Order: sequence, then structure tokens, then C-alpha cells
Amino acid sequence: MAKRPGGLPNASSEDDARLIHQNKDKLNVNFIGAVGAVFDFYAGNVKRSHPWFLKHGLEWLPRLLQEPRRLWQRTFVSAPVFFWHVFMQRIKK
Repeated sequence: MAKRPGGLPNASSEDDARLIHQNKDKLNVNFIGAVGAVFDFYAGNVKRSHPWFLKHGLEWLPRLLQEPRRLWQRTFVSAPVFFWHVFMQRIKK
């Protein structure tokens, strides 16, 4: 059976990304893209940041201030660890 073109799960946390990675071979798709809160934005469940924040790449800041308990670890722990891994992969090549 041919693989479907792709899937876009609403993964927005490290646990969700891990779940996608562990099950990617069972999904029978060529592409999986974690889209985070995009479905909530389009559904109107979460309001987008002011255009100034979007223009300057700071959309995360108002969200962090609105939901600090939920987002602080992702912002200050997970993101730097992710960028460290990307950096290490780049210098190995």
C-alpha cells in the first residue's frame, strides 16, 4: 500500500513530539509536521499576538506571559537544549 502524503498532528510539547517519533513508522505517511497551536489559532480558541510581535519574531513572548506555568520550561529549557543539539549536529558535519 502506498504511503499517504503526510500528516499534521497538533503536537506542541516535547511529549507530543516524542509520541510522533515513536509511532512514525505506524502512521504510513511520508511527512509528519508538528503544527503546535496553529489549529487553535484558526479555530479562534487562541488569539494571535499583536502584529508587532509577529513582525519581530516575538510571538512567543505574549503567550509566555499569558501562560507562564505551561510555557516556561519549553521556552527556557527545551528550546535551548534543542538548539544545542542542532548546533552540535552542524559542527559534526
